Amino acid sequence: MKRPLCFAALVFLTAVWILQRLMPPGIPSFASCDRRQVCIRGIVSSKERKQKGGDEEVLLTVSHVRADLPGAGTKDRVLVHGGPEADTVPVGSPVTVEGNLSCFPEATNHGEFDSRQYYHILHYAYQIRNAKITQTGPSRDLLGERLYRFRRKSADILDNCLPGKDAAVMKAVLLGEKGFLDDDLKDLYAGSGIIHVLAISGLHISLLGAGLYSLLRKIAVPLPESTGKGGLVLCIPPPFAGTLAVLVMLLYGKMTGMSVSALRAIFMFAIRMGALALGRTYDLLTALSAAGILLILQEPAFLDHPGFLFSFGAVLGIALLSDLLPGRVGKAFCVPLMTLPVSLRSYGTFPAFSVLLNLAVIPLMGMAVTGGMAALILGAFFVPAGRAAGIVVRIVLYFYYAACSIQKGIPGNTCVCGFRPLWQAGVYLLLLLIPAAFRKAYPKVLRCVWLSACVFFLTADLSYGLSIHFMDVGQGDGILICAGGRNILVDCGSSDQKHLYKYRLLPLLQYYGVQKIDCAILSHEDTDHCSALAELLEDEGAPVRVRRLLLPDIAEEERGENYARLESAAKAAGIPVFHTAAGDEIHLGGADLYVLHPKRKGTYLSANEGSCVVGLRYGRFSALLTGDLEGEGELALIRYLKQEENAFSNAGKDGTIRLTCLKAAHHGSSGSTCDAFLELADADTAVIMAGRNNPYGHPHRALLERLERDGTPRERILCTKDCGEITVWTDGKHMKTAPFLPAVPVEKTIILE
Repeated sequence: MKRPLCFAALVFLTAVWILQRLMPPGIPSFASCDRRQVCIRGIVSSKERKQKGGDEEVLLTVSHVRADLPGAGTKDRVLVHGGPEADTVPVGSPVTVEGNLSCFPEATNHGEFDSRQYYHILHYAYQIRNAKITQTGPSRDLLGERLYRFRRKSADILDNCLPGKDAAVMKAVLLGEKGFLDDDLKDLYAGSGIIHVLAISGLHISLLGAGLYSLLRKIAVPLPESTGKGGLVLCIPPPFAGTLAVLVMLLYGKMTGMSVSALRAIFMFAIRMGALALGRTYDLLTALSAAGILLILQEPAFLDHPGFLFSFGAVLGIALLSDLLPGRVGKAFCVPLMTLPVSLRSYGTFPAFSVLLNLAVIPLMGMAVTGGMAALILGAFFVPAGRAAGIVVRIVLYFYYAACSIQKGIPGNTCVCGFRPLWQAGVYLLLLLIPAAFRKAYPKVLRCVWLSACVFFLTADLSYGLSIHFMDVGQGDGILICAGGRNILVDCGSSDQKHLYKYRLLPLLQYYGVQKIDCAILSHEDTDHCSALAELLEDEGAPVRVRRLLLPDIAEEERGENYARLESAAKAAGIPVFHTAAGDEIHLGGADLYVLHPKRKGTYLSANEGSCVVGLRYGRFSALLTGDLEGEGELALIRYLKQEENAFSNAGKDGTIRLTCLKAAHHGSSGSTCDAFLELADADTAVIMAGRNNPYGHPHRALLERLERDGTPRERILCTKDCGEITVWTDGKHMKTAPFLPAVPVEKTIILE
């Protein structure tokens, strides 16, 4: 059999993946100890500096931890946030750490980054902030400490030879020190599809390792006449040069943190050097298979790690697809074609022009690395010489920045396709490999057509029906409605979550493939309903555009600062603004929306009482979205629903409105969703949007009792603080509810009457 190790790796990885799905490993929870003062003991295994605001922070990784905590194990690693004084604690030193335990936040919405799972894969159990660190013994890892000191000294040299942002980039590129990178710059690189240049990966190992090997092979020492062999030249033999190059790369990997991509690249480089030493042929797929087995034996959860999938997918693309497409430009597509499923399953997006940009970025990367190394070496002896060598780096990085900025400004730069299910990604990869397996049978033109069809299949949205996503925004409201390729956003804000737009709303929209919001509706202008919506309107570079904004048509004197902010942001972006009131109707994607409150130019005692209330119908499915409605506003809604000319309530029977889903008002407060309202609106399922540990006691027990008394079963009263994001799906005849957090059981399909 040709390449037996590749077949063995495929069988092994498939078996591990299946076992991971059948018996998913649990993640220990330290939620009961969150924010508690704790004391741990362990060994400092690594250190990293980070810029936090205007101050410098030192992150220590403490291994072999001993702590009197429930669920703690000796294999746990803990991330300790220390001040500059923590830098004096040597790597390998036993330490005692006192501070506040902080759990890594888990994702509660689709598309949101799951810090808890990410750090669990890397064997971090929790983190400690405001740490007081006491060294309790001598260092047991002198090599680790010396490598750290060398890394820090090298970082200081780069700071002296390059301006601030350029130095930060090169510290990430050469030393793996990313703590000083500007967030805006990282976002720019990521949005342009060149974030890989900031990671220690195969590109760096190939440049540095292969360069070192070539340099060692060129070293020649002439033998003196006294040896009797004068005139002969002694060269370093390939086995010795290869071994030395591999050892240097291992030290380099240890110094820079030994990421997944770096470990893969170093292992493959070692196989390559072994092949040269033995005079054997180096096979890329065999080396990749061996590296994959090694890493998965170390940590099976790497199969769900984006870094692992991107790193191995890129090499697979080069190995399997590089001969399929004609020309240099065609070959540039092999990596993005293979990693496209990973991009969509991880982020839901893909930078459309990243392929062309990488054609220039990757060749220039050699110049940047070479110039950075020259600046580092020369700057260690004479800073002006290092600055002169750094001119090349500055030119390359300026080109990167300019190219990324231009690409970001091109309309359609970010393709928002959405998350793709595993079966669709699997079929895509199988179809993609058909021309790779039978490349001689397919002419080049047919290959291009076939690959284009594969991409079309993967990016096609195969979903149907209507879905309502009640986002977990903490203490606030945010609802996304998707039907027939049309999207409606009702509110999005929070009173306790910072950066809600960047870290929750935008990733969720991208996860569901939302390229445009056909209609954004504001219930009322309280911050916990509009903070992220305002940021979306104000973000000129947002990959998701709003086509129209609907604001409640309350009296002019009732409109406050947030109301004016939304109007101004929309008008500045060229988004038409409509003022809506009871009686207005919206028809999008087969869904019918009815505005039921407030009355036109109405005046109310509070913003809550003037909340915009929307009724939704899709086939036999009906929902009522009530904002923060309460008090006199709720009584006005009851009167309106009883009117015969109201199109929404005409669908009711026996004087009641049969609701499939009710969004309980005002986060489940005791003063909203009163008995009189529940007598009129009979709900099968109730959704409450409230934040964890909110100071108001939402949802209130009195409301829960009212809902149950009205006939809504307790198991169908769902709250975002327990369930995370709550998805309600319907085809007009059936309904399913799906809480994001697995601790809450998923409800079975309900047949709508």
